[in-house]
Amino acid sequence: SEQRSDEALLAEYRRSGDTAVLGRLYERYMPMVYGVCLKIFKDSAKAEDAVMTIYEELVRKLPEHDVKEFRPWLYVLARNHC
Repeated sequence: SEQRSDEALLAEYRRSGDTAVLGRLYERYMPMVYGVCLKIFKDSAKAEDAVMTIYEELVRKLPEHDVKEFRPWLYVLARNHC
């Protein structure tokens, strides 16, 4: 199991650009992201689609932002997306 902190994974992703590393980090918060989307859309299919789209958005936007704390930043990204 993945014991490294969000910050460690984030740093590794920034160094390597390896989306598999980002995927592992995102996986931790997929339930949260899904919950946010479901609350807004009230539709599980739409929420599931949004979870995938938000990951793609994450890959695009993360390099543009100096993210200190991944979870709150991701929460806002998800909410804004929805």
